[in-house]
Parts: sequence; C-alpha cells; structure tokens
Amino acid sequence: GPWANASDTVTRGQADPFGSTKASRITTNVGSVLHRIYQVVYATITTPVTCSYYAKANGYNYVYIREESSTGAGAVFDLSGSGSVVGTYSAGAVTISGATIEAVSGYAGWFRVSCVMSVSSSTTMGFGIGLPNQSWTSGDPATSWSADGISGVYVAFPQVNAGSQVLDYVSSE
Repeated sequence: GPWANASDTVTRGQADPFGSTKASRITTNVGSVLHRIYQVVYATITTPVTCSYYAKANGYNYVYIREESSTGAGAVFDLSGSGSVVGTYSAGAVTISGATIEAVSGYAGWFRVSCVMSVSSSTTMGFGIGLPNQSWTSGDPATSWSADGISGVYVAFPQVNAGSQVLDYVSSE
C-alpha cells in the first residue's frame, strides 16, 4: 500500500543510488510537526525483523527508522561525513539492536541504514522513515519540531525482511 504522510512533501522520480530514478525526496514543511512517512506492515511478528532503506542528505543529516504501529522504538542515523549511528530507542515489546549505516560504493552521499527489531511478545509492526529533530540525542525520535520548509532527505528502497541480517534489496515492482 501507499506510504502515509501527513506533513511533508514527497517527490518521486529522483536519482537513486543505483543510477535509476526510483528515489523520493522528502522535503520538510514549515511548522512544528512530525516529519515522516510510514506504512503499517500488516503482519504480527514474534521473531526479529530487519528494516532498512537507502538515504542521502538534502539539507538535513539525521534520519530514523521507527516502529510506527505499537511502540515507537527506533534508530537514528547521521548522513554527514562517513555516516554514523547516533543512537537507538527501545520501547514496549520492541527492542532495537544491530543498527548500522553503510556507504554505497560509487554513489557519493548515499547510505544504507538498518536496524533489527526484536519483540518480547506478538506485535503488529509498522515501518517509519523520518527526520528527527536535528539535535536529537535520546528518546522517541518522532517528535514535532520546526523545519525550514526547504531541506530534507532522499530515500529509496525501503525493505523489511525476516531475521536479524540485512538482505540484498529485492524489488517488489
């Protein structure tokens, strides 16, 4: 299904990290709002899943992966320089581990970000991509903050796979 987006502008058909035009540009709107896109993964899980996507800074450097249906657990990444994991946030039945950021060889500025979501009890999952407050240090990364209305990030190829390893991207097209 489509990704929900309540507050920002998403422009498809942007250059992606594999030389095609399948990325989307998320441009933040002005105002103190949540800056994200998300999709409920209509599955109730009892075993770990790995969530990942490709990202490139476009004025803002911090991005996150977040569980959007039940707990808000997530991981925050910095897309500047050689990239880094800023931190993780576990909540409720969802524990975040194995957060990674890896530069995409040959495509300057593109990274693949990922984390493992493990559950302590049966949980309905959602997958969120967003921009936390750019001074985020801890806690739930999806909080309202005032953006500039111009900056954002490029994102491409979101994927959720079973298990605790990042798998090669598999197109659903």
